[in-house]
Amino acid sequence: TIAEEELLVSDEGGDAFEKILVVYASVTGTAEGYAYRAKKLLRPLQVTVASCDAINPKELWSQCVVGGGQYSAILFITSTFGEGMPPPSAEDFFKSLRSLPISALADVPFSVMAIGSSIYPDFCQAGIDLDRALGKTGGKQLLPLSKGDELNGQEDAVLHWISSVGSLFDLQQKQALVASGDSPAAEESDPVSVDMLSDDDEMVIAALAEEARLVPHDASAGATARFLPNGYKLCRVTMNDELVDYSTEGSEKLFRSTRYLELDLEGISK
Repeated sequence: TIAEEELLVSDEGGDAFEKILVVYASVTGTAEGYAYRAKKLLRPLQVTVASCDAINPKELWSQCVVGGGQYSAILFITSTFGEGMPPPSAEDFFKSLRSLPISALADVPFSVMAIGSSIYPDFCQAGIDLDRALGKTGGKQLLPLSKGDELNGQEDAVLHWISSVGSLFDLQQKQALVASGDSPAAEESDPVSVDMLSDDDEMVIAALAEEARLVPHDASAGATARFLPNGYKLCRVTMNDELVDYSTEGSEKLFRSTRYLELDLEGISK
């Protein structure tokens, strides 16, 4: 076991658990969903999730501890698009990364999780290319490149990768420390209430009516986004899975849908 004081890292803000940056490159949202799953499963590590198109590779070194920044490691989750290409949203990131000098990311701890389908000849090629590019620019590979096959246990592969990352940061001991109440108090945001409003709710109807009145010819304007009732804010849905197995016998007679939802409430206060 590791001494309690060694489970913590210090910065100017006081004692806290390590900060991890998870960067995703997604086409259909699968990689993004896994990124937010990693954020949840790696608690109490302080995980920030970002899309590739919001990240400048030239700034990664200075954002990590080795360069005086805050992140102890950077995790990448990427899918492959077309014939072995990165997702369109990540093209600029890949191009910029390849143009970096050899030592640009010297000793930056990283790990890559590549997802795709083995039905295609360029299975996980974007992840392979990303892993190589990070290594060529001096990055420090924490784990060998991991691959998740859509046709063969992709989710299990991703969860195994997340667990392996957690082991590198003594996650179980830190979770036990939190459970015991002996960990440093994390900065908590104000409590948030989540209300699921039905289509016939008075507040929803009022918001839709206001949108129709002000923007009668633009159906894409987004009524609930622009005219939310007072006190309500939008949040990202990071997981939306159907729990009813409609492939079973008799399922065609079911007139219901049971879904598992995960919401990202970061930055939203009451």
